[in-house]
Amino acid sequence: MGRRSMKKAATRSPALLADVTRAVGELRFALGRLAMDGRLTADLMSLCTMIDRTRFDLTSARGESAFVLNKDAGRLSFRTEALKRVVVEADRLAAEVAGMSGLERTRVVQLSVNLFVMHELMHVHQNFPDFDVVAQVKVGLPKFGLPILDVTADTKAAWICARVEFERLGLEEESDFFKIFANTLIQSYVIGAFVFDVTGRPEKIQRVLGLLISAALIQARVEGRLVSSRVYRGWKPESPMIAFDVSASNTLNAIVLDEVSGVLFAEYGNVSPSLLGLIWTSVGSSPVGETLGLIFRALIAIGAVAVAPT
Repeated sequence: MGRRSMKKAATRSPALLADVTRAVGELRFALGRLAMDGRLTADLMSLCTMIDRTRFDLTSARGESAFVLNKDAGRLSFRTEALKRVVVEADRLAAEVAGMSGLERTRVVQLSVNLFVMHELMHVHQNFPDFDVVAQVKVGLPKFGLPILDVTADTKAAWICARVEFERLGLEEESDFFKIFANTLIQSYVIGAFVFDVTGRPEKIQRVLGLLISAALIQARVEGRLVSSRVYRGWKPESPMIAFDVSASNTLNAIVLDEVSGVLFAEYGNVSPSLLGLIWTSVGSSPVGETLGLIFRALIAIGAVAVAPT
């Protein structure tokens, strides 16, 4: 696409383009603060440089990928169609939350745009800047390669976007950050499950189910209900994980993808087959709160989460 046609495509959606510009600015600020505070890993520090050297806009051109990167021009163009779907699903999620005000609802949508932008930046960082590499990954590591890269991008993007909110709200308590982080993982789930349909695709269900398991464990940790001895010692709240195919394994479990990858639960009995079936079939269905509630029931049965006090 030439420079003239690219500019024309961008001007068709000025509100979306303004939201992308806002998202990039917020993400760059948060990354800079994290770098100054020594809380940004060396490999992620390159994201600051990437943002500084890149021009961002939109393109109406259709394609399988969510963005088009022109390396020579230093330009990254997000596909308008994909971004619109993100906005619609984010607004639908906000509508599920009773009593949410107009400004809060708007921020849910903005945070989802942040997640979308950060996820795609993570893909560039992961060394597949164009869709041709995706095809190579699918052939070279069938079924698992792309979901592993996606869930890693999802989780790291959620962590960074949670930092954006933490800084924006002027919060200081670690527990407040992890509450926000759990929520951003849920929003990332919504994008992965609803914007990019998971129906009938077990590898995609495994990816987004991992996000909800992470969110549940983090929420339990904040509430003091996490039973650490029942969870893989290498797990950290920011650890990406890909869930087992529950329909095939008849277990709720996951592989933690971190410095030393491991199995999330060594003991995972006591979860009824009917509950496992409900969890698997509910992924990608509304409301999201029901799926999360089912996961909590399973985690309590496993012994990884204590029952909430009454």
